[in-house]
Amino acid sequence: MSAPRVPLHDVDAEESLLGAMLLSNDAVAAGIETCSAGDFYKPAHGHIFSAIVSLFEAGEPVDAVAAAAELRRRGLLVQLGDPLDLVALQVNTASLAHAGHYARIVSGCAAVRRVQRAAMEIVERGFDPQVTGDTERFVAEAEQSILNAAPPRRTAGPVTLDAAVDAGLDEVRAAAAGERVGLSTGLPDLDSLVTLRPGSFVIVGARTSVGKSSFAAQVGLQVAQDGKRVLILSLEMRHVDLAKRYLAAGGVPMDRLERGAIDNVDLGRLERRREELRGVPIVIDDDPGRTLAEIAALSRREAARGDLGLVVVDYAQLVEADARETRQVAVAEIGRGLKKLAARLGVVVLAPAQLSRQVEYRSTRRPSLVDLRESGELEQSADAVLLLWRPDEEDSGRAEIIVAKNRHGPCGSVPVTWLPARMVFASAAPVGVDL
Repeated sequence: MSAPRVPLHDVDAEESLLGAMLLSNDAVAAGIETCSAGDFYKPAHGHIFSAIVSLFEAGEPVDAVAAAAELRRRGLLVQLGDPLDLVALQVNTASLAHAGHYARIVSGCAAVRRVQRAAMEIVERGFDPQVTGDTERFVAEAEQSILNAAPPRRTAGPVTLDAAVDAGLDEVRAAAAGERVGLSTGLPDLDSLVTLRPGSFVIVGARTSVGKSSFAAQVGLQVAQDGKRVLILSLEMRHVDLAKRYLAAGGVPMDRLERGAIDNVDLGRLERRREELRGVPIVIDDDPGRTLAEIAALSRREAARGDLGLVVVDYAQLVEADARETRQVAVAEIGRGLKKLAARLGVVVLAPAQLSRQVEYRSTRRPSLVDLRESGELEQSADAVLLLWRPDEEDSGRAEIIVAKNRHGPCGSVPVTWLPARMVFASAAPVGVDL
């Protein structure tokens, strides 16, 4: 009979880390940076870690006596055993300098245990007959649960001001030399205001039929033609309809494409346009019921293939959310999730969003940030918010892109021309920027 398998752990590393933390504030900082109380295999060690952290954050001295007093205050000292065990942790610590190494061992073992637990939960859920009704969602949620079990990806850590200034100066020099930092929208006046940086979450707000999906598709095509791969999650429009818009941009009016009212000249234009689009690295998913977890899973798969620059989610409020939450809370969670997705993958996430009807009752009908429908969290999560506006009903081609929020630059407005036959926006004469 084989011995029972024990989850991965390293008690020696746990004891060495705690002992170092009881002797050195630098070790405390190393432990806090890498671990949490739940990472320790022995519950007693987790309680000791929590007590040390509380003392450190309160500015109190950290040693065996203070930790024992804190544990006594919490009513935990008796169940943890002999207070002298805390002294033993100090005495038996091999090296204060290796505290960061011990912390990484503790965190790594904890991550393996979390993945094991997540995997076992996935196996159990897989036996539920209801899974057969939506296997794609089950797979996406399983993938997300494994990802959540892994330790968070950390940056390289704090940097000196010297290093930060040098990196910033490198970006300035690159821009001065004509190198683009980020992605282009294809509209030079807009690019001069807004930089679509990797890791950015950008909202494109507009009322119905103003052109937010067309704008997002247009930016996607520009990014792909510039050499970056693009994933478009079209939650409202079929992939065939999106393809027709790309064809119409080649010169054959969209309404004629829809009616099939084309002649040989049009067919020639369409064939040339098709050749222009051949090999353009755009992937379209038009499942209307995608959840945030599924969107993240699809994006990660595309990112793993390399050179992913842009993810378009059209549109934000159509992402499936937890039915148990209020709509406002759900949309807020969607906004935070899309921002995290952009940051984790180092891509731009561009999400059209529906504006509320209240803009139609305003005298000028000029949209503003308050018009983002259902949740201000979309605005808070976004690095930039672009609002599309067509101010003159009699002049359907006159349009404006309002940069209502811009975390890395000025706000203002850019006049553009809407070309309904081609379903695209084109540049117009620039105007002054509202700094």
